[in-house]
Amino acid sequence: MSEVPQRFSDSKRLLARFRAVCSEWRPSSPGFSVGPRVDERLPADYLEFIRLVGSGEGFVGTSFIRLYPLEQIASATSAYAIELYLPRHLLLGSDGGGNALLFDCSAPDTSVLVQPFIPLDPEYATTRFPSWSAFLEACFAVPVGFQPRLANPNTHGLEVHERHPIVLGGDPTDPGNKMLLPPPTHAEACVFFNKLVQAVRNKQ
Repeated sequence: MSEVPQRFSDSKRLLARFRAVCSEWRPSSPGFSVGPRVDERLPADYLEFIRLVGSGEGFVGTSFIRLYPLEQIASATSAYAIELYLPRHLLLGSDGGGNALLFDCSAPDTSVLVQPFIPLDPEYATTRFPSWSAFLEACFAVPVGFQPRLANPNTHGLEVHERHPIVLGGDPTDPGNKMLLPPPTHAEACVFFNKLVQAVRNKQ
Protein backbone atom coordinates (compact mmCIF):
# COMPACT_ATOMS: atom_id res chain seq x y z
CA MET A 1 0.00 0.00 0.00
CA SER A 2 1.38 3.40 -0.92
CA GLU A 3 2.10 6.08 1.68
CA VAL A 4 -0.81 8.38 0.78
CA PRO A 5 -3.58 5.74 0.94
CA GLN A 6 -2.07 4.37 4.16
CA ARG A 7 -2.13 7.81 5.72
CA PHE A 8 -5.71 8.31 4.53
CA SER A 9 -6.73 4.99 6.06
CA ASP A 10 -4.99 5.77 9.35
CA SER A 11 -6.59 9.22 9.45
CA LYS A 12 -10.07 7.79 8.90
CA ARG A 13 -9.49 5.28 11.70
CA LEU A 14 -8.23 8.00 14.06
CA LEU A 15 -11.20 10.23 13.31
CA ALA A 16 -13.65 7.35 13.86
CA ARG A 17 -12.07 6.50 17.21
CA PHE A 18 -12.16 10.14 18.26
CA ARG A 19 -15.83 10.53 17.37
CA ALA A 20 -16.68 7.34 19.27
CA VAL A 21 -15.53 8.90 22.57
CA CYS A 22 -16.16 12.60 21.90
CA SER A 23 -19.69 13.75 21.09
CA GLU A 24 -18.92 17.47 21.20
CA TRP A 25 -15.68 19.20 20.20
CA ARG A 26 -16.23 22.94 20.37
CA PRO A 27 -13.91 25.42 18.64
CA SER A 28 -12.21 27.58 21.22
CA SER A 29 -9.79 30.49 21.13
CA PRO A 30 -8.03 31.20 24.43
CA GLY A 31 -7.42 34.82 23.47
CA PHE A 32 -3.63 34.84 23.33
CA SER A 33 -1.98 36.92 20.64
CA VAL A 34 -1.50 35.38 17.22
CA GLY A 35 2.16 34.77 16.47
CA PRO A 36 4.41 32.62 14.32
CA ARG A 37 3.52 28.95 14.31
CA VAL A 38 5.95 26.44 15.78
CA ASP A 39 4.99 23.48 13.61
CA GLU A 40 8.62 22.43 13.19
CA ARG A 41 8.80 21.76 16.95
CA LEU A 42 5.55 19.80 17.08
CA PRO A 43 5.32 16.05 16.44
CA ALA A 44 3.74 14.81 13.23
CA ASP A 45 1.01 12.82 15.02
CA TYR A 46 -0.17 15.97 16.81
CA LEU A 47 -0.22 18.04 13.64
CA GLU A 48 -2.24 15.30 11.94
CA PHE A 49 -4.73 15.28 14.82
CA ILE A 50 -5.18 19.06 14.60
CA ARG A 51 -5.56 18.78 10.83
CA LEU A 52 -8.42 16.33 11.34
CA VAL A 53 -10.36 17.84 14.26
CA GLY A 54 -8.95 21.35 14.74
CA SER A 55 -8.15 23.16 17.95
CA GLY A 56 -10.96 23.22 20.48
CA GLU A 57 -12.20 21.66 23.69
CA GLY A 58 -14.40 18.88 24.98
CA PHE A 59 -14.42 15.53 26.71
CA VAL A 60 -12.38 12.88 24.93
CA GLY A 61 -13.35 9.74 26.77
CA THR A 62 -13.39 10.67 30.44
CA SER A 63 -10.73 13.37 30.04
CA PHE A 64 -11.47 17.02 29.31
CA ILE A 65 -9.02 18.52 26.81
CA ARG A 66 -8.53 22.07 25.61
CA LEU A 67 -6.11 22.54 22.69
CA TYR A 68 -4.93 25.97 21.61
CA PRO A 69 -4.80 27.08 17.96
CA LEU A 70 -1.37 26.44 16.46
CA GLU A 71 -0.81 30.15 15.94
CA GLN A 72 -1.33 30.83 19.68
CA ILE A 73 0.94 28.13 21.13
CA ALA A 74 4.05 30.34 21.14
CA SER A 75 2.29 33.30 22.79
CA ALA A 76 0.55 31.04 25.34
CA THR A 77 3.88 29.44 26.22
CA SER A 78 5.34 32.90 26.74
CA ALA A 79 2.33 34.23 28.69
CA TYR A 80 2.62 31.43 31.25
CA ALA A 81 6.43 31.84 31.43
CA ILE A 82 6.81 28.13 30.68
CA GLU A 83 10.41 28.42 29.50
CA LEU A 84 11.45 29.98 32.81
CA TYR A 85 10.46 26.87 34.76
CA LEU A 86 10.36 24.14 32.11
CA PRO A 87 12.92 24.93 29.39
CA ARG A 88 12.24 23.51 25.92
CA HIS A 89 8.58 22.85 26.65
CA LEU A 90 5.60 24.10 24.64
CA LEU A 91 2.15 24.71 26.09
CA LEU A 92 -0.44 23.13 23.81
CA GLY A 93 -3.46 23.47 26.09
CA SER A 94 -4.93 22.31 29.38
CA ASP A 95 -7.41 19.98 31.04
CA GLY A 96 -9.46 23.01 32.10
CA GLY A 97 -9.05 22.04 35.75
CA GLY A 98 -5.65 23.36 36.74
CA ASN A 99 -3.30 21.19 34.69
CA ALA A 100 -1.28 22.23 31.67
CA LEU A 101 -0.74 19.97 28.66
CA LEU A 102 2.82 20.40 27.45
CA PHE A 103 5.15 19.00 24.86
CA ASP A 104 8.63 18.22 26.17
CA CYS A 105 10.81 19.14 23.19
CA SER A 106 14.10 18.42 24.96
CA ALA A 107 14.41 14.97 23.38
CA PRO A 108 13.96 13.66 19.83
CA ASP A 109 10.81 11.79 20.89
CA THR A 110 8.47 14.57 22.00
CA SER A 111 6.61 13.44 25.12
CA VAL A 112 3.39 14.85 26.58
CA LEU A 113 3.46 16.15 30.14
CA VAL A 114 0.35 16.70 32.26
CA GLN A 115 1.56 19.28 34.76
CA PRO A 116 -0.11 21.60 37.32
CA PHE A 117 0.06 25.24 36.28
CA ILE A 118 1.03 26.00 39.90
CA PRO A 119 3.74 25.10 40.61
CA LEU A 120 5.43 24.63 37.24
CA ASP A 121 7.72 22.01 38.71
CA PRO A 122 8.21 18.59 37.03
CA GLU A 123 8.22 16.97 40.49
CA TYR A 124 4.51 17.75 40.62
CA ALA A 125 3.76 16.37 37.15
CA THR A 126 0.63 14.22 37.10
CA THR A 127 1.48 12.00 34.14
CA ARG A 128 3.98 11.74 31.30
CA PHE A 129 3.15 10.03 28.01
CA PRO A 130 5.87 9.02 25.53
CA SER A 131 4.01 10.60 22.60
CA TRP A 132 0.83 12.37 21.56
CA SER A 133 -0.45 9.08 20.16
CA ALA A 134 0.08 7.44 23.56
CA PHE A 135 -1.81 10.29 25.22
CA LEU A 136 -4.71 9.80 22.82
CA GLU A 137 -4.71 6.04 23.40
CA ALA A 138 -5.16 6.71 27.12
CA CYS A 139 -8.12 8.99 26.32
CA PHE A 140 -9.63 6.42 23.96
CA ALA A 141 -9.47 3.67 26.60
CA VAL A 142 -12.99 3.83 28.03
CA PRO A 143 -14.99 1.26 30.01
CA VAL A 144 -17.62 -0.97 28.45
CA GLY A 145 -20.91 0.87 28.10
CA PHE A 146 -19.25 4.28 28.11
CA GLN A 147 -21.40 7.19 27.00
CA PRO A 148 -19.63 10.36 25.78
CA ARG A 149 -19.93 13.32 28.13
CA LEU A 150 -20.86 16.90 27.34
CA ALA A 151 -18.91 19.79 28.82
CA ASN A 152 -20.58 22.43 30.95
CA PRO A 153 -21.33 25.32 28.55
CA ASN A 154 -20.87 27.79 31.42
CA THR A 155 -17.18 26.89 31.66
CA HIS A 156 -16.47 27.07 27.92
CA GLY A 157 -13.10 28.70 27.29
CA LEU A 158 -12.39 29.25 31.01
CA GLU A 159 -9.71 27.86 33.33
CA VAL A 160 -10.31 26.75 36.91
CA HIS A 161 -8.05 28.74 39.23
CA GLU A 162 -7.54 28.29 42.97
CA ARG A 163 -7.53 31.59 44.83
CA HIS A 164 -5.18 30.03 47.39
CA PRO A 165 -3.07 27.45 45.51
CA ILE A 166 -2.81 23.99 47.06
CA VAL A 167 0.99 24.12 47.07
CA LEU A 168 0.73 27.19 49.31
CA GLY A 169 -1.74 25.58 51.69
CA GLY A 170 -5.05 26.10 49.87
CA ASP A 171 -7.93 23.70 50.36
CA PRO A 172 -8.55 21.67 47.17
CA THR A 173 -12.05 20.65 48.33
CA ASP A 174 -13.35 24.13 49.16
CA PRO A 175 -15.64 25.37 46.35
CA GLY A 176 -15.04 28.93 47.53
CA ASN A 177 -11.35 28.49 46.72
CA LYS A 178 -12.10 28.04 43.02
CA MET A 179 -12.88 30.60 40.35
CA LEU A 180 -13.10 30.66 36.56
CA LEU A 181 -10.75 32.85 34.54
CA PRO A 182 -10.17 33.43 30.84
CA PRO A 183 -6.77 31.99 29.83
CA PRO A 184 -4.85 35.31 29.51
CA THR A 185 -5.99 36.36 33.02
CA HIS A 186 -5.27 32.85 34.29
CA ALA A 187 -1.76 33.13 32.84
CA GLU A 188 -1.16 36.36 34.79
CA ALA A 189 -2.35 34.70 38.01
CA CYS A 190 -0.13 31.67 37.41
CA VAL A 191 2.94 33.83 36.75
CA PHE A 192 2.30 35.71 40.01
CA PHE A 193 1.85 32.59 42.13
CA ASN A 194 4.75 30.70 40.54
CA LYS A 195 7.01 33.63 41.45
CA LEU A 196 5.59 33.51 44.96
CA VAL A 197 6.20 29.75 45.23
CA GLN A 198 9.79 30.27 44.12
CA ALA A 199 10.28 33.10 46.64
CA VAL A 200 8.91 30.94 49.47
CA ARG A 201 11.24 28.07 48.52
CA ASN A 202 14.24 30.37 48.35
CA LYS A 203 13.60 31.42 51.96
CA GLN A 204 13.47 27.85 53.21
